[in-house]
Amino acid sequence: MTDVKKQLAKWIDDDRDKIIGFLCDFVRAKSPNPPGDTTLAAAHVTRFLEANGLPFRVIAPQPTMPNVVGSFDRWALPLRAWVAGVDRRGDRLELQVDAQTLTKFERSYKIVREPMRLTPTGEKAHDVVEARWTAVGAGDEVVATGRAQELEGGRLIVDLKGKLPPGAYRVLLAVALNGNSTNPEVKVISYRVAE
Repeated sequence: MTDVKKQLAKWIDDDRDKIIGFLCDFVRAKSPNPPGDTTLAAAHVTRFLEANGLPFRVIAPQPTMPNVVGSFDRWALPLRAWVAGVDRRGDRLELQVDAQTLTKFERSYKIVREPMRLTPTGEKAHDVVEARWTAVGAGDEVVATGRAQELEGGRLIVDLKGKLPPGAYRVLLAVALNGNSTNPEVKVISYRVAE
């Protein structure tokens, strides 16, 4: 067995109970034919996809026969994001984010780095962007770390209020796009908390 097949078999074994539970509940969802009402079965699938953060859309020319369309292609080429700029507003850091976008045409594709259009917090976002930060003190000790997903005014917000005692720091910032934090570019900024 090849290494790829071994890895796939391991993933299936690791998720065996989850897979069996999903399929058992799917078979139990009523979808009688006739009349062909598959709304309960489709709802089961969409709940699973939402719970696992997987992209999909529902196409329903007939309301009682929805089609759930999803794709793993979104992660076939894991895209990256960068901190393009940082503005300090009181205790908050407002990050401007650049991200890769993918344009596909037939079998060709093009990846371009451009300013990311961030969806405001509370609205359904196509992409999930997360800031990861570390505050390092004057003696090179790690004082605090955290993650932030709050969006405001097209910027990613890192709120440091109450998280650091008075002093001088270097704050290391990186951005993950859709969970991809492989080899991130780290931006370092000076940050001071007044006495």
